[in-house]
Amino acid sequence: MVILILKFKLNMTLLSNSDILEKLNFNKIKFSCIKSLDGDASNRKYFLINQNNVINVLMYDDGLKDNIVKFSVATKVFNEYGISVPKILFKNESQGLLILENFGTNKYSSILNKKNSKKLYKLAIDSLIHLHKFPASERFQNYSKEIYLDESMLFFEWYLKYKKINLDVRLINDFKEVMIKNLDFVDSFSKVNVHRDFHIDNLFFLSTRKTFRKCGWIDYQDALIGSPVYDLMSLLEDARRDIDNDLKKDLLNYYLEKTNNVNSEFFNISFQIIAIQRHLKVLGIFTRLLLRDKKPNYIKHLPRVLSMIKNNLANDEFKEIRKIISDLIKTNLA
Repeated sequence: MVILILKFKLNMTLLSNSDILEKLNFNKIKFSCIKSLDGDASNRKYFLINQNNVINVLMYDDGLKDNIVKFSVATKVFNEYGISVPKILFKNESQGLLILENFGTNKYSSILNKKNSKKLYKLAIDSLIHLHKFPASERFQNYSKEIYLDESMLFFEWYLKYKKINLDVRLINDFKEVMIKNLDFVDSFSKVNVHRDFHIDNLFFLSTRKTFRKCGWIDYQDALIGSPVYDLMSLLEDARRDIDNDLKKDLLNYYLEKTNNVNSEFFNISFQIIAIQRHLKVLGIFTRLLLRDKKPNYIKHLPRVLSMIKNNLANDEFKEIRKIISDLIKTNLA
């Protein structure tokens, strides 16, 4: 531990954001060093903060205090259900401040390799299976068809703008009508608690814990109640990383075997509907990050996301959606 702290101090840069410093001082938060961490696609800022030789994580969101409130609520819910989430060591919701337990450096995206990938993915799936045993929390909003549809519309608003494609109102209305029918199918699943952004950048391997609790979760402030398929699909069709197709099949079978009360055909159709919805949403978000937020790093993932949409639309169950999207982007997705 001493070596870790010495390295931390040597790599420290003094924080220049006076607003955050003022809030730390106002809340009488004592620290010796603070270092900025790489951010994510949101406007939240993260820092490592040394407090009495313990390295914690400072999360700061100066946009909406609701994000801090939602994170706190989700932390409580997931902790009650036995999921490994960071302890909240300090919070001031009105000022957008949280100090969290530090899960360390073993983020899935940093340590995954060919040798350990199946083990780590199964661990993540085990944590989902465990969570799905519990009733949907009344403290979470319902992942309604309206929310699904609104998220899909990000594709039309931002991706088409990025591609300089004129909006075709008729096709958009056709899409909404067909998509609602498909979402009715998804909505027939019993509801569970959903992380909503379940991928390897939001998972940690916690070696000292046992069973599924070895998988630590972060970035779950947008948690809702929705389909049990959603988080599994987010994990196995990752916009940022290719997953070997054989591994994906093995992991899907693993989930179905461990939840043997699920009809596999029903499950697969739901998986594909949600995949289409989420990938359209992601195309919209990644292009919005470029056009509005001047964050170009996500554009490199667009070919992968488009490829995954094409793979899911290959099922003739979705030939209506396939034709609409193909006509819009002037690309044959068959």
